Amino acid sequence: GMALVGWAEVQLGRPADGLRRLDTAAVSALAGDVSDVMWTGKICCWLVAASQSVQDFARAAQWCERIEALSLERGLDALFTTCRVQHAAVQMATGRWGFAESTLAEILERTERSARAFRTDATVQLGELRRRQGRFDDALALFDQAEFDPRSVVGRALIQLELGQAQRAWNTVRSVLDSAHPEDRMRRASILLSAVRCAH
Repeated sequence: GMALVGWAEVQLGRPADGLRRLDTAAVSALAGDVSDVMWTGKICCWLVAASQSVQDFARAAQWCERIEALSLERGLDALFTTCRVQHAAVQMATGRWGFAESTLAEILERTERSARAFRTDATVQLGELRRRQGRFDDALALFDQAEFDPRSVVGRALIQLELGQAQRAWNTVRSVLDSAHPEDRMRRASILLSAVRCAH
């Protein structure tokens, strides 16, 4: 309950309070206060996701490593895969593209026949990496596989901008911005930089 409240607070734009609750919940869970190890992992994953949303990548990377160790120790393959996607996203954001690329490629190969959310997440993240690398055709093909994910739409808009299609880029990113609820501050914040670039 404390972790969910913390996650909600971060999404409502109160990251200091939310991260404090999530830190407390994660430390307690890892200390043994939560008997179900999958719930322990979920609490830690919420903390990682919240850290990413406020761009505290050092905190996110630290917790990714803790979750990966827990997953390997307990044989929790699904949790390990989810965390690896998060870890790859963190490493990509901090410039470690080689680590991100090899990790995401491995996950997509291992989950080729899976329809789980973490496969979609890995697809979007690899698409974003390809966009940053300037491999636009590859990026667009990956974004097409997750076409309803807002991050894919934003990535497509940024490619349109790079190709000189400024009005089209603005229309694309604006559709995502308009769909974000006004109270969902962190989601809106994650879109705003791209929106400003496309509207410039």
